[in-house]
Amino acid sequence: MKPKEGRKKTKSFGKRLKNAVVLTLQLMGVFLLLWGWPFLFPPKEVAVEGYKTISFQTLGAFDADKFKKSLKLLEHANQPSDLPVDVKALKGEKVAIRGYMIPLEVEKEGVKTFALVRDLASCCFGGTPKLNEWVHVTMKPPVTAPYFAYRPIVVSGTLEVEATILDQGEWSLYHLLGDNAQKV
Repeated sequence: MKPKEGRKKTKSFGKRLKNAVVLTLQLMGVFLLLWGWPFLFPPKEVAVEGYKTISFQTLGAFDADKFKKSLKLLEHANQPSDLPVDVKALKGEKVAIRGYMIPLEVEKEGVKTFALVRDLASCCFGGTPKLNEWVHVTMKPPVTAPYFAYRPIVVSGTLEVEATILDQGEWSLYHLLGDNAQKV
């Protein structure tokens, strides 16, 4: 059956599907060029000699929203009792953790203070990370960290587990006095 004159012939479903697949593959190619493979295939945890390897899976193994509500009720408590035992046990430990850097304080020599987040989605392009999805890192003076934009890094140092309010009014639970930061 031929279409009537004046009426446009519409593309078949198969052609539209093919065009959608091609467009999707092109967008994925652009994404890979801009962001790189580490975002899609994150590296495994990296062991650093002399440091216990931990992950954001361990640090985030509790309901952060419920915990944050309890912090507001306990005005002077730095470490409420409802934290998991394995998280409390990390206080004062020398640890190494992999994540992504969001610089907070930069000097000519490098990054002095930064937030370490579990993935790029909790970075500047996604939602605000929850209390247990980021670590406030201060490099031990005179050490600074090189800036690693959009690349996974491993930071090693001494972890403190203590709920405090930062200058910006945001709660912070994990603080790391950094000895070293390196690209993974």
